[in-house]
Amino acid sequence: MRLLRWIKERLGRKGLVVLEALLCLAAGVVLWACWDYPIPDPEAHLRRLERRDLLPQGEIIHQLDGLVLTCNRVYMLQYDGYIGLGYVESLESNRASSGWIDLFPALEAQATPVQINGTIGQKMGEETVWGRGALAVGMPEGARWAELTYTRSEGGETVTVTARGEAYEGDTFYFWFPEQESQPLFDYGSWLEYSLKAYGQQDNLLGQTTGQARNKWW
Repeated sequence: MRLLRWIKERLGRKGLVVLEALLCLAAGVVLWACWDYPIPDPEAHLRRLERRDLLPQGEIIHQLDGLVLTCNRVYMLQYDGYIGLGYVESLESNRASSGWIDLFPALEAQATPVQINGTIGQKMGEETVWGRGALAVGMPEGARWAELTYTRSEGGETVTVTARGEAYEGDTFYFWFPEQESQPLFDYGSWLEYSLKAYGQQDNLLGQTTGQARNKWW
C-alpha cells in the first residue's frame, strides 16, 4: 500500500494514466507473443513469410481464396526468374510459423506449370471429391483449353496422370486431378516429368511444353 501511495504521489494523475496505458500495452504484447504473433491481414502475413524465407517482395499476380482446404488464401507471385505460390493458413491459426512459399523456375517464352500444395475439393453432383490442383502461367494467346500430364518413374514403375484445364484468369489456366488418380505421385521433392499442351478454338494444338519439375504434392 505504501508503494502504491508513493507511486501516486510521484506520478500524479496524468502520470498514472500513462503508466496504466503502458501496462496495458505490455500485457497485450505478452498475449500476442503467447499466440505466436498473429497477423489478421493475409497479405501482411505473406510479406512476413517472404522476410522469413529471405525473399524479395514478389508481385502478386493472382489470389485464390478458399481453394485449398487448409488455407485462407493462396497468392501467386512473380519473382525474378521464379513463380511463387504463397500459402496463408486459416486466420484462426494465422501465426508467424504458419504458411509457406513454394518456388518454381519461370520458363522464358513458355508456359510454366506450378503445383498447388494442398487438398482441393470439387463438387460432383451432390458429392465433394477431393484431389490436387495445378496452375499454368503464360499460356499462349488464343488458348481455349489445355492438357497437363505428370509422369513419375521409379523402380521400373511408371505412373501418369492427366487433367484438362480451363482459363482461370488472364493467361493462367487451372487443372484439377482426382486424389485417387494422383495419390501415387504424393512424394514431395521427387522429380516429375510433365507435358503441357495448349489447344485453340478449333481444338487445334497451339503449342506444347515438356520438362522436369520438383513434386510439390504431399
